[in-house]
Amino acid sequence: MASLNDQDYDALQPLRWPVSARRQGGRFFADGRFFTDTGRGRMLPVRSRAPAVAVSPDFPFRLNTGRLRDQWHSMTRTALSPRLSAHLPEPFLEMHPQDAARLSVRPADLVRVTSPAGTATLRALISDRVQPGEVFAPMH
Repeated sequence: MASLNDQDYDALQPLRWPVSARRQGGRFFADGRFFTDTGRGRMLPVRSRAPAVAVSPDFPFRLNTGRLRDQWHSMTRTALSPRLSAHLPEPFLEMHPQDAARLSVRPADLVRVTSPAGTATLRALISDRVQPGEVFAPMH
């Protein structure tokens, strides 16, 4: 796949990963082997780190971002599908009902979100899928 030019990429039909010189499709690791020279997994110790920006009186919420159900493939393919884009047609800020009540934010209100990285205006989505003190916005 690395040798595809722009024209070949634009004409590329859907395919099933993984794709390599050895195989195409199937399930990752179904053969019990990892993509290493030995075929064995490598376990690495991971230490947690505090977030780069701490919650403060100026920024009282932890902003989480991520993908939605229809936002996969880094949007290179899914963004071309009107049906997928219509599922949730605009960006939103998901917040816990307790936080929304405290700030007098109602469902579908436009809210301004400001962080050290920038500002956005998003439609409020009130739900208990986020914890109090945390908000979520889709990254696409």
